[in-house]
This record gives sequence, C-alpha cells and structure tokens, in this order.
Amino acid sequence: MKKFKIAFFVRDQDYLDDIEELVQKTKDRIQNIEFFFISNSQLKSKHSNINLSEYLKNIEINLTKDEYLSQLDNDIWKNKEVYMADPRYVSKPNSLSWKDQYKIHKASEIIFNEFNFDLIFSGGAAYTIWTIPHLVALEKNLLAYKLMFYDYINPFFKGVRVWFSTDPFWDIKVNNKFDFKWDKKKSDKQIQDFRLSLQEHNFNLAETAIKLREDFTPKKLKNILKNILKLILKFDRLSLLRLKSSYFSSRNKKYYTNIENLKNPFFFYPLNQPYDEQLLLRAPNFTNNINTIKLLLKNLPSNIDLVIKEHPVNPGMISSRQVKYFINSYKNIKFISPESHLRDVLKISNGMITVNSTSGLEALILNKNILVLGEGYYKSLNSTFTLDEFNNQKELFEALSSESKVDTKEVNKMLRDLLNQTYPSPGVYPSRSTESFSTLSDALYYKIKNVINLKGGL
Repeated sequence: MKKFKIAFFVRDQDYLDDIEELVQKTKDRIQNIEFFFISNSQLKSKHSNINLSEYLKNIEINLTKDEYLSQLDNDIWKNKEVYMADPRYVSKPNSLSWKDQYKIHKASEIIFNEFNFDLIFSGGAAYTIWTIPHLVALEKNLLAYKLMFYDYINPFFKGVRVWFSTDPFWDIKVNNKFDFKWDKKKSDKQIQDFRLSLQEHNFNLAETAIKLREDFTPKKLKNILKNILKLILKFDRLSLLRLKSSYFSSRNKKYYTNIENLKNPFFFYPLNQPYDEQLLLRAPNFTNNINTIKLLLKNLPSNIDLVIKEHPVNPGMISSRQVKYFINSYKNIKFISPESHLRDVLKISNGMITVNSTSGLEALILNKNILVLGEGYYKSLNSTFTLDEFNNQKELFEALSSESKVDTKEVNKMLRDLLNQTYPSPGVYPSRSTESFSTLSDALYYKIKNVINLKGGL
C-alpha cells in the first residue's frame, strides 16, 4: 500500500526536537503515513531528514534578479522578495539576497518532484525555510499549511486555538475544500460570544500583547544591557532598533494628545511594528511607517485629522524627532498614547486605516469602515475598502468617512470560514497553561486525518 507522505520544514534542531514528539504521536495513531523533516542542514531525527543544503549547492544561477522575479506568479507570490521578511535579513540585511530565495525555490521544486509529498507543513513565521517552499507548493498545487497558534478569535482571548493557514498571505479561500467542517450553530455561538466580549464587555485584546513589550521596547536594565551586548558583539540591527525604541518611548509622551481632546473628525491609523512580517511579508509596499503616514497626509482631506497610535508592544518605534516633524509640519495629525484602548478611539473615529492588523477585525465588529493597505483574510470583503477601488484618493476618503458599509453577515461568514481552518472545534477553549501541547498534538492528528479522508483515504 502506498504511504501518505508528509513533509515538515524545520528551522533548526531545537524546532525539530519540539515537534518530533507531536509527529510521533500522530504516526502512532494513523498507520501507513511517513514523515520527512526538511532542514537547511543535517539534523538528528527518528524520521527521515532531507538536508536542503545538499540540493542548494548544485543550483546554478543563470539569470538576473529581474528575470527571476518576472517569472513568479503574481497571484501566488503577492510579495516576490519574501527573503526580505526573514528575521535573519531584518537583523542583518546583507545576510540574505534574492539568490538565496532562488536557490531554495529551485531546490524545493526538485525535492517535491523527487519525493511526491501528499501534505506539507511549515512554521508560522517568515523564515525562508518555511515561506519559500510553501509558495512553491502552491505553485505545484500541493497542499501546504503554515502551523501557528491563533487565539485572537476566542472570546476574551481565552484558551488555545491552532490555525492551519494554507496561504502565507492569509487568503482563507485558498484550498478551503480541505478545511474542517465545524457545526455552524457552534461556530455562530463562538462568533456571538467573541462579538460580545469586544462590544459589551469591552475586553482589551492589547493587554495580552503589552506583556510582550520588554522583548521589543526594553525598560529593565538587564534587557537593555543584553541588547547592548548583542549590538556590540553580533552587530544585531534588531538590538539597535530595540534600544532606540526604549529611548524614544519616554520622549514621545510629551507629544501625545488625550483621547478626549480629539475634537475634529478623524481617521484612525494604528501602526504595525516596523519589522513585523505583517508589513515585511504581507505589505511590501508599506514597510516604512513614516512614508505611509506621509502618503496618507498628502491625500487626506483638509477637514479630516489622522490619528496615529504606535503598536502597544513597541512604543518608541517612531523617533521623537519624526513625531515633532509631523506635528510641526501638518495641522491635521495627532499622536495618541500606545496605551490607549483601541476601541475607545475607534468608537469616535470616522473610520480606520490599517495595513493588515487584527485591529481591522475589531473595527469591522464595531461596524467601522476600514481601508486595507496590505494582504489579509478580510481584505477581499465587500465590507472593506482598498486603494485600487477608486480613481483618486479624494473619492476614497470621502467614501471611507461616509455611512458604514460593513455587512455583519459577511463578516460573520468570514469568521466561520476562519474557524473552519482552526482546531479545536468552536466553543472549546483548552487551557493555555496545561493543554497547549496536547491541543497542538490533537490538532496535527485531526488535520492529517481530515485531509486523508477528503483525499479519498489511504
């Protein structure tokens, strides 16, 4: 009997060690499946390990960068230079180039042709070992999933939820025939509870994110010293950015406007972190927050303000010099504290501008119009605005500030579709502290079992 072949792209030995037990538990429960771990170097595993570097060394490059990028399918490669979203590139911009992307691209094609995998998994971040093979799989019509935790759509952010995302740019229509088919009533109940947690109970999702602030805007002396050492010893650009954020987060406070003093009509623009993959991978044309703010101000109607809120995890990501420049140069811009409750601002706004932040979902739930600049699961909704819908930005901003066009039924359907890509079933919220591992293990098992059944069984 032919075995069902599953490839797991892994970043390093630590990552392999973390998931090998999950893989083995699934293998023990489903007979006649075979796992392959694919990595940049030779790793130790009980299962088959494919060393990608052995393939990379045989790849020759006989074309220019422009020639290579022009060959990529626009519908699949919505960002054609995904290597620039790799955290290693962000930390050291000269560490990767388009040639590395090309080689991984071609090596992945060879491996896929050689091993004929039935299913592919990768991690959720934008490492090239995960993103490029995933896009190649989509090119070759192979089923691939990015595996990540996504608890955001649980009411009160409770419990654990695992998202099997089949498109790196979060188009949830891609390969949706392989989604779970959860009970609609249970889905609708979770969606209603999720809405109530935001609308009536005014639950602040940012409180969870703020707990991660020390990782991005360090205040504790030990963390500041750690980043100084990494900057000196490893020339780590991320450490430099963190130290700058720490410095500017305190200096920027004097420029903030209190929410109660926002008297004019305004559009609300909560910023993404400047080196987040949400920008670098899913919005390559809007990676520079400063340039995006300038673009918006250039086209904003004179009677509308632009209210900026830095990401609560990363205050200080805009320098005090830049904040002062904007305030002195433009009459219709305001900065508010990153601590501000997003929904308090949304409620009094004329609409939201977002690249692809999850805050856009909160705006939709509050029936606020949103302009979506990047890629994301809600971009294609009729309930949202995009830049390419209008002849000029004047028309766009007039429409954005007009009566809400948010269709609650459409948003709920999108949430149901999103829930169908997640595990466990709607209304089930395993404990983060005690059930994360077992939930991930079960999620992997049931997803593989679901795919095998939908493909006609073994």
